[in-house]
Amino acid sequence: MLDLLNRGQGMPPGKIPGVALNQAVIMPPGALLPEVVARMSQAQTSAVWVVTDAGETTGQRLIGVLTRGDVLRLLDRGEGWDRSTVGEVMTKKLITVSVEDAFDLGLVAAKLRTAQISHLPVVDEAGGIIGMITPESILGVVSNPVVRENPVSSPSLLMRNQGCLYRTLAENFPNGVLLLFDQNYRYLLAEGKGLAEVGLQKEAIKGKTLWEVFDAEICALVAPKYQAAIAGEESTLEVPYQDGIYWLHILPVRDERRNIFGGMVLVQNITERMVQASALLDAKNYMERMVLQRNDELLMANAKLRQEIADRELAEAQKSKLIQSLQESEARYRAIVEDQTNLICRYLPDGTLTFVNQAYCRYFGRRREEAIGSSFLPTIYDPDFNKVCDYIDSLFSLTPTNPVASGEYRVVSQGQIRTLHWTERAIFDEWGKIIEFQAIGQDVTEQREAEALVRQTAERLQAALETVGEGITFSDGAGYFEIFNSQMGIITGYTKEEANMSGNFLALIYPDPQEYQKAVAGIQEIILQGGCRNVETTICAKNGETKTLLVSTSIVRYQQRNWLLSAYRDISERRRATVALAREKAHLAEAQKVAHVGSWELDWEQQKITWSEETFRIFGMEPVSNSLTWSEFVEKIYPDDRQLWTSHIRNCMEGKCGEFEFRIVRHRGFIRYLSCNQKPTFNPQGKIVGLFGTLLDITERKQAEVALEQSKLLIQRIADTLPQVLYLHDIPTGRYLYVNRQIWELLGYTQEQVQQEPNFFLKAIHAVDAPGFREHLSNFAAISEASGTFKGVGDGTPKGVREVVETEYRIRHADGSWRWFRSRDVVFMRGADGAPEQVVGTAWDISDRKEAAEALRQSQARLHAIVTNTSDGILLVDRTGKVRFANPAAAKLFGRPALGRGLVTKPLLGEDLGLPALSDGGAVVELKINRSSTEVRVGEMCAVTTNWDGEPAYLVSLRDITERKQAEKLLKASLQEKEVLLKEIHHRVKNNMQVICSLLELQSQYIEDDETVHLFQESQNRIQAMALIHEHLYQSPTLDRIDFADYLQYLVNNLFQSFGCGYRVRLLLNVEKLSLNIETATTCGLIVNELVSNSLKYAFPDVPEVEEDREGEIKIDFYQQETPGAMVLAVADNGIGIPPELDIENTETLGLRLVVMLVRQLEGSLAVERCQASRQHRFNGTVFTIKFTELNYRRRI
Repeated sequence: MLDLLNRGQGMPPGKIPGVALNQAVIMPPGALLPEVVARMSQAQTSAVWVVTDAGETTGQRLIGVLTRGDVLRLLDRGEGWDRSTVGEVMTKKLITVSVEDAFDLGLVAAKLRTAQISHLPVVDEAGGIIGMITPESILGVVSNPVVRENPVSSPSLLMRNQGCLYRTLAENFPNGVLLLFDQNYRYLLAEGKGLAEVGLQKEAIKGKTLWEVFDAEICALVAPKYQAAIAGEESTLEVPYQDGIYWLHILPVRDERRNIFGGMVLVQNITERMVQASALLDAKNYMERMVLQRNDELLMANAKLRQEIADRELAEAQKSKLIQSLQESEARYRAIVEDQTNLICRYLPDGTLTFVNQAYCRYFGRRREEAIGSSFLPTIYDPDFNKVCDYIDSLFSLTPTNPVASGEYRVVSQGQIRTLHWTERAIFDEWGKIIEFQAIGQDVTEQREAEALVRQTAERLQAALETVGEGITFSDGAGYFEIFNSQMGIITGYTKEEANMSGNFLALIYPDPQEYQKAVAGIQEIILQGGCRNVETTICAKNGETKTLLVSTSIVRYQQRNWLLSAYRDISERRRATVALAREKAHLAEAQKVAHVGSWELDWEQQKITWSEETFRIFGMEPVSNSLTWSEFVEKIYPDDRQLWTSHIRNCMEGKCGEFEFRIVRHRGFIRYLSCNQKPTFNPQGKIVGLFGTLLDITERKQAEVALEQSKLLIQRIADTLPQVLYLHDIPTGRYLYVNRQIWELLGYTQEQVQQEPNFFLKAIHAVDAPGFREHLSNFAAISEASGTFKGVGDGTPKGVREVVETEYRIRHADGSWRWFRSRDVVFMRGADGAPEQVVGTAWDISDRKEAAEALRQSQARLHAIVTNTSDGILLVDRTGKVRFANPAAAKLFGRPALGRGLVTKPLLGEDLGLPALSDGGAVVELKINRSSTEVRVGEMCAVTTNWDGEPAYLVSLRDITERKQAEKLLKASLQEKEVLLKEIHHRVKNNMQVICSLLELQSQYIEDDETVHLFQESQNRIQAMALIHEHLYQSPTLDRIDFADYLQYLVNNLFQSFGCGYRVRLLLNVEKLSLNIETATTCGLIVNELVSNSLKYAFPDVPEVEEDREGEIKIDFYQQETPGAMVLAVADNGIGIPPELDIENTETLGLRLVVMLVRQLEGSLAVERCQASRQHRFNGTVFTIKFTELNYRRRI
């Protein structure tokens, strides 16, 4: 690392550590000061470096610097700052460093500290800037040293090697502190002038941990960053300490092998920097306010100047147009009236018409000459005549201060009955007496018909919602219910008003806090997922009853918000209610106020538009002026419709006029729809000089159309949301006029199939159920419209209750299978005679419920057979200890009848037996049962808690084990006798083998032939190996398996003692703790005996003295493989090895032949590995590896 910092050895030319142009803000000298201040605030830097503009030199030459202090001093001087450039106010005296000096860490750090700067520019010989050195870049070099050749390092050694480097960095770090810590957060070094500033001494820090130096609050902030540094991550943070704010840069420190041994903390007081940054931000805000103030002043001056010019032009134009205006006034008035699409007329107080426009004449099919002088009363529709007379009488109450009234009635127009809305204005003489009425009429027939259709649709929707058998709600998700049908009230016990007034309906039906939190989380998930289908939930009704509901929810966009449309099916009862048809009552907007008509005139040459007072009111403006400029008028038009307006106006100026619709934007962003009709105006020479037109507010009509479309869409969404089949059946034709898409999901038929074929359901119903379905349809003919009850019943059932008819039937699926369905129908429409003509209904699949009921019946029958015929006694005991049920086996066990009266023996049912002991984890308890005064039976009891008829009880299982106990007692006595006998046999076999060994030992003492003696010794070893087996067996608790590891230890130790190893032979045992049966253990023991004996006899012959340091080694491995039962036995030595020409399968030696035969007896495999001597290994060796599976124990009689 020191080599890297010392003159940059190993670095490419022109490259230095920490060079990064993007770490400092660089600006050209021509940049304006406001732009530079904004860049400084955005980059959060204290200085901007000024370089020459592109083109002056081949590179960027550093010519100056602008600091935060320079900006603040310039603001104090006052005006002119916003027009100044960086080149005019920059500091030209620079502190730089050359490329050569950039590698001198001490020099670089001293310059940073002396100048109190955070960026030190690096320049070439020509003064061109090639990079920046920052404290962070120096830290990057210090914390990532170059790997040296020496692989041994430690924190103390590194401190000796690099301590001077760290102290130099700390001394030259401005107002800073440098701390080094090890992996235990213990400080190894504390340097820097900033220590005294906070009242700390480096002697008090060095050698102590983080928690011993700082308080708990600082440790809680810093400890996670220390841990991250130990893990190799850099981090920075700002920490308030005492009266200042300190910036901490924490990074890992690596040794020369790049292993992290600790971390470095660079601390700097940034309190003054934060104050300067705040001041710079205030300066930026001040500059922005000054710019806005200057712009406002310029705009006000410009507007004032434009107003003065406009006033002069207006004064001059008024002089020339005053006479022309007076002449054209009458013509314009008549043109306005004649071009109106509304009906305009004037009439005397007695009803005599004095004026009618062309629209009035066309509407009633009369000529103007015929209408003027006649009364308008004959045009009134007879049923409304009295209403009109009362309306005319009310007009005479008008006053000059309140001269306007409006009314609505029907008229006969060319043989048709139409509805007109009139706006009346009374005209008074100089004494305030009414002399005439002026009226403007508008045809609102279609609007009133649409309103009637909306009301009828809403009524039908509400009727349908009340007929479905499911709870339907339509809520905003915040606790308000727009729809809360009666079935929902039946399910929850709450009314719509109670739900809305509760403030938190979820808390009412989910009293458990955990369930309430789940419900809230479920609603949030539904909103995120856009709905849910068939989700089960459990609620608590008003009466405390717990109910399980099946919920389906959809998100509906209504009133610019997301609403929740939900259907709830009560599935806690056996006969589940249908999921109610949820429809929202169409909240169509009431008809808006009657639209008014305004007029306008365009002067094409002057590009001005003159408005009437009514036009101003349409645009939501006060009539403060009679004219607007073209641009002012266009600004009122909705942006997307401005091109449409301009196109129509230009076409009309070319003589191509027509009616069109467009939108305007009123005050506060309200949008209104207008219909425009216009025609050109000509000068005396016949040239088009302008346009005259009318504006009709059609917003209410547009809103009614949108509301009607939303209502239809909402009804369709409700029908598609229901999980049942929803249909509308026409009884006379037998056709299904409507069916929702659930018909496909539940029965596999398309909507078109059902609607096109008459009596579709009747044809698809099972032949057995068809008569009942026909009777179901005929029941509707017996319903009376007047009473709402079945004809002939007369039971006074409220109207509408008995109109709901339900039935169950089987219907064929499209795939040919039969499904059980239940339908619920209600009268939707009646004929003139009151007979039902159309029926709306829902049908849902109950096949699963039918199958479950049948399965329950069969299960109960099987359970009864099992309980009755089982040999175990079964009792049901209540909480008082009395027997509530007993099967025949229990009665037999107690020796008493289960039921009976007047018998000598008391029946078991009703007997108080006390509370049973509950079983833990299915454990059984033994107890004695007194069958009679002389007979006692032993039984096993297992008791668990259950419910019986809705009450807690105990289910007790009893088994008579008297005979089994007696048999177990005899069996245990017999087993003890056999174990004693078997141990005695193994002991005697072992003693007999020991006698044989002793006899062989005595005999060998009389033999002088060494080879014969060796044969006797081998026989003794083999007998001893088998004797050890029997010794371990009678000492083993299992009698049929022995611990093979202990056995091998005894066996090999006996062999080493027998051969008396005169040279150094070491024994290595690597044996797992495994137990083997007698067959496998005996065979393996003989194999080990032969192989170890062979190694002790032949593997280590006498060697010359030069090899006295040689140590013999015999290693035995025994372990179990991954395959169950598979084992490996390996015996190895490092002796001279067996001859290469020796064939282990065809050897003449008895020992190896025995090994081969014994391996075959184990049904295993034998592998022999010969190790040849080499330069690295002067000696040979042999490894015998036997792989086998434990033999099955052959039991003896």
